[in-house]
Amino acid sequence: MHIEIPDGVLPPWLWIAGFVVVIALLIVAIYFAKKQEEKMPLAALFAALSLIVMSVPLGLPVHINLMVLVGIIVGPWWALIVSFIVNSLLSSIGHGGVTVIGLNTLLLWSQALFGFYLFGLAKSIIQKKGSVLKGITGGVVTFLSLMISFVFLGGVVFAINLNPEEVLIHDHSHDHVHHHEDHEHEGDHHEDDHHEDHGHEGDHHEENHHEDHEHEGDHHEDDHGHSHAVEDYYDDEISLQAFFVIALPIFLYAAIIESVVVGMAISFISKGKPELL
Repeated sequence: MHIEIPDGVLPPWLWIAGFVVVIALLIVAIYFAKKQEEKMPLAALFAALSLIVMSVPLGLPVHINLMVLVGIIVGPWWALIVSFIVNSLLSSIGHGGVTVIGLNTLLLWSQALFGFYLFGLAKSIIQKKGSVLKGITGGVVTFLSLMISFVFLGGVVFAINLNPEEVLIHDHSHDHVHHHEDHEHEGDHHEDDHHEDHGHEGDHHEENHHEDHEHEGDHHEDDHGHSHAVEDYYDDEISLQAFFVIALPIFLYAAIIESVVVGMAISFISKGKPELL
C-alpha cells in the first residue's frame, strides 16, 4: 500500500520534506550502488516486475508491490533506487500525484529496508534449512515489514490532520484572555461603585448595562472560539482513528496476499538460486 492521492492535497511542507529526504538518500544510494553494479540487472528486473504488480488491483483498492522481496534480493540501496523509479513512473500515468513521489518512495523503501534486515537476522538460523522453512520465514518477514510501513503511513495521516496551533491556542491563550477580561471587568466595577458613592446612580446604571452587554458578547465570542478549537482538535483525532478502522482491514487483506506471494517466491528462489538470498 502507498499513498494514491492527487496533487494539492498534502501540505507543501510535508511533500517538500519528503523530496528533500529522498534526494539526500538517493545520493548515498547511488554511491553504494556503484560498488554493487552486478546487482543492476536484478534491480532492473524487479523494478519492472514491481511496476506490473502495482498496476494490478486485488479486488479492493489495494495491490502488492514486492518491495520486501526487492530489499531481500538486491539490498536496501538498490531497493531505494527501484522504489523511486517505480513511483515516478506510476505518477506519470496518474497513479498518485507527482508531489507524493517522495513520501511514496520512503514508504515503499521502508518495507524493503525492514525486509532486508529482518530476513538477514533470520538467515543465520535458516541458512541450512529447507526451502519451505525459508519461504515461511520470508512470508513472516514480509508481513512484519508491511505492518511497520502501515504505521509510517498512519504517521503521514496524523501529520496532515493534526493542527498543533489549535491545541496551543486552546491550552494557553483563552485562559489568558479570560483572566485579562476578568481584571478589566473587576476594575470597571470598582470604578462604577465609586461613581455610585458620589450620587451618579443614573449614569452608573446605564454604564453597567452597556458594559454587561459588551462583556456578555465577548464571553460568548470567546466561548465560541474555545469550543471551535476543541471541536477541531477532537475532529482531527477522530479522523485519525477512522483511518485506522477503515484502512487496517483492507491493508491486512493485501499484506496477507503479499506475504504468501513473497514466501512462495523465496521458497522457489532458494531451490534454484540460493545464493541470491
